[in-house]
Amino acid sequence: MESASFVAQEKVVLSIQKLSTAVVTSRSIVGHGGIPPLIDLCQVGNSISQSTTTATLKNLLTMPEVRQTLVDEGIVNVMINVLDYDVVLGLKEQATECLLQLTSGTEKFR
Repeated sequence: MESASFVAQEKVVLSIQKLSTAVVTSRSIVGHGGIPPLIDLCQVGNSISQSTTTATLKNLLTMPEVRQTLVDEGIVNVMINVLDYDVVLGLKEQATECLLQLTSGTEKFR
């Protein structure tokens, strides 16, 4: 995804978001090293790809076994930065939902 154009990145991330709604494909995304590029894109992409990436990360967070990996990759700081610095309202809502999903059902990440 790093060398792709913004339009291509948006298409890839949208496809990954759709795939991340199923547990089996979410595990494949995580198992094949998909988290670091998603975290990176969420930090440097445009608002459309950031929003889609945040939604994808939120989908991945539905699997409790993935939460620690996402925390280790820096999801908390990334989402807080989105909340602090981004001006796109929908993106802020996605980041909030992502953090809520991270903390739901467990005391470990609260």
